[in-house]
Amino acid sequence: MIMLLKNPAGCMPGVSDAAYVSESAVIIGNVEIKGDVYIAPHTTVRADEPGSAIIIGSCCNIQDNVSDFVSRVVRTNYTNR
Repeated sequence: MIMLLKNPAGCMPGVSDAAYVSESAVIIGNVEIKGDVYIAPHTTVRADEPGSAIIIGSCCNIQDNVSDFVSRVVRTNYTNR
């Protein structure tokens, strides 16, 4: 079961049905995962500060054991280009 958790502001992650997210991944807060994305095992993607966001665009690949987070108010957008 994928861990999709709210951040303190109550934002839940959004994951496309066309994305693959490993069952051991943890996705927290204002995170958007687009289609054709691969999130490998033991990955943490965390946008848990109010006003922060992470967008993982189509055709991206986040590899094993990666921890990606924003700890201040920023917007991070990963794309394959």
